[in-house]
Amino acid sequence: MKICIPSYERYDTINDKSIGLLLNYGFRPDEIDLFVANQEQYDKYKSVVPEDINIIIAVKGLKEVREFIFDYYEQDEKLLCLDDDIEEIRELYCDSLNNPKLRTVDNLKEIVDKGFDECEKNSLKLWGLYPVQGNPFWMGNSNEITTDYKFIIGNFFGCINCSRMNEVNVSNIDDYERSIRSYKIYGGSVRLNHYSAKTNFKKNSGGAQSDPDRDSKIKIDYQILKNTYPNLITFRNKKDGLNPILRQTKNKQEDFDITPLLNFNYPKNKSRKNILRPDDSVYRGFVLGRVISWAHKDVKKTGVIKTESRRTKSEKYNEVYKLAQQVAKKGNIEYTTIQFNKNYRCAKHIDKNNVGESSIIGLGNYEGGELLIYYDGENNPPKKIDIKNKFYKFNGSKYYHETAPFTGERHTLVYYSI
Repeated sequence: MKICIPSYERYDTINDKSIGLLLNYGFRPDEIDLFVANQEQYDKYKSVVPEDINIIIAVKGLKEVREFIFDYYEQDEKLLCLDDDIEEIRELYCDSLNNPKLRTVDNLKEIVDKGFDECEKNSLKLWGLYPVQGNPFWMGNSNEITTDYKFIIGNFFGCINCSRMNEVNVSNIDDYERSIRSYKIYGGSVRLNHYSAKTNFKKNSGGAQSDPDRDSKIKIDYQILKNTYPNLITFRNKKDGLNPILRQTKNKQEDFDITPLLNFNYPKNKSRKNILRPDDSVYRGFVLGRVISWAHKDVKKTGVIKTESRRTKSEKYNEVYKLAQQVAKKGNIEYTTIQFNKNYRCAKHIDKNNVGESSIIGLGNYEGGELLIYYDGENNPPKKIDIKNKFYKFNGSKYYHETAPFTGERHTLVYYSI
């Protein structure tokens, strides 16, 4: 594991805060990488920080230095990332009257190890602490550890370095977008809700506060996030301005009548041999929308073409097609093609003809049947995604995936583009 701290114009306080904090908990100076903006900053920090701390000249700017840091390290390297003004790490406890209180943690290394251990146990790449630093009552009302869609504040967090997760569009609230991307790619983040980091961010000079246009830039970032992830973030008006709120996608489809799917006689299909298990020769499924056609009268002249599947125009499929379109509209899904599957456990495969991300949802009365995605390579353990009554988006042309065992009646709709 490496410890990385970006810092700007805080050479006079960093030893009393983040660096001093780490050293007091037994972390070694040579474990700490300090990222500064330029040679002038390097000289200022070099004159005051412990000798064995590795000072690296990076770039100026919050977004830019974060990108530099994540590019600096190898993929899948464990990184403990913290701001330069952390004063204390506190934990929740209850006093003799069972009132929730906060106190300084005894062993920070154990907390860091717990964060990474929980990531590995849950196939996640991002962990952090409770984002509100001074309210033990709220902390006490939260589960000690959560692994779903939560905000991971950027002042103190750990990650297993992943370029896809850390590829952000905003400059000043990158922790919001990193939390969103962790959810979209891996299905959540680990949050240790009974610990928090203390800092006086808004009162400290230097750092991000040295940018006089920060507030206006944050407003622009809000709009970028709203436009990029319309179903994953909302904003609440507060006295000091807008407050971003991460929210689970409102895409559950339980209010749809799926009777047309349950009653439909799915045709047998032999064409998708890549999804068949060794003992199977057919499965129940079909495609509606645009398809790639190899069999048409002008194939010798034009080669393969993209055209509407013949079933799309058939009255027999009208009702299920209309249902699938309604489901997609509710989930705000873009697509050219829909794959319908019934009661089939797909083998590990890649959809090589798809373009970009696919969106999948499971419908019906079944147990199990999670989507297994091999984000870390086809020979490594997969990420298990619950898709029952909710969408999940991933790149099926890039990552191997398959279906977990299930019982009951399971229908899946896969929306993709060609």
